[in-house]
Amino acid sequence: EPPGSGGFLVAMHQLRLMLTKGDAGFSEYYYLGSEPLDLTGDRVDVLVTTVRGVQTRWYFTRERPTLVGFSSQLSEDVDECEVFFLTMREHEGRFFPGRILVRIGGRDYLILEVANVAIGGNEKS
Repeated sequence: EPPGSGGFLVAMHQLRLMLTKGDAGFSEYYYLGSEPLDLTGDRVDVLVTTVRGVQTRWYFTRERPTLVGFSSQLSEDVDECEVFFLTMREHEGRFFPGRILVRIGGRDYLILEVANVAIGGNEKS
């Protein structure tokens, strides 16, 4: 869901699992190695997770490990949903995505602008 999104809502659920449970949220969790990131060509470290048949590849910068994106695939016959953090914003000493690009099958699907961040139930701008 939504139709044609490559499973965008499932991909965002994978992000929630990673942020709230770490490796305990997945049935498989391993380091794959490094590879060029599609958007920039810079090399990133890649973690792979699997839960309930959904495989997700997590992309981290190599110099200072920062999550810059991920791609989730529902099954081999469905295009993966790629999510890239185009910009980051700092709020109260923490960094959050400011602009998020979602791509399906190598094509841009949508760009999200993050207007607010809620931490522990308190809405923050």
